[in-house]
Amino acid sequence: MKVVHRVLNPAESPETALHVCALAVMTKAPRAGRVKTRLVPPLTPD
Repeated sequence: MKVVHRVLNPAESPETALHVCALAVMTKAPRAGRVKTRLVPPLTPD
């Protein structure tokens, strides 16, 4: 997986700003007994 860090600068030209898209992914390291991994019951075929 390639990691790219880019700072979105609102001072850039308007043409550039129209073609900018951002996605943020935030995760948390699991800790046994402290993190709920299932907030809903398992899915069933019904």
